[in-house]
Amino acid sequence: MNDELGLYAVLTKLERSIQEYPTLLGAIAAAAKAHWVVTDSTCLVLSELTAKEIRDNISSVVEENAMIFVLPADMIDAHWTPMGSNRYGREFVKQAFIASEKIRNSNRRPL
Repeated sequence: MNDELGLYAVLTKLERSIQEYPTLLGAIAAAAKAHWVVTDSTCLVLSELTAKEIRDNISSVVEENAMIFVLPADMIDAHWTPMGSNRYGREFVKQAFIASEKIRNSNRRPL
């Protein structure tokens, strides 16, 4: 765990439908300051935990052979569609990128 918030994309490939994992969303929420479930297999997480710690939290509530990828969102040049009427999604992404950018800028040394 670190003291900085990071934005992560969590991608899963499960053996069964997400509804058959009653504690999965709780495990995601426990690892996050905020999260947004985009699809049954994709979630965005704003967290102080590392990618490994987030993965381990989620891994504990699914079968051993489930695939879970936790990728820091700042490792790529991300672009988003307007997301139409999904107000929560738009606001989540906007605030998460603002928080992530503040941390990135605070870690830069002046030239």
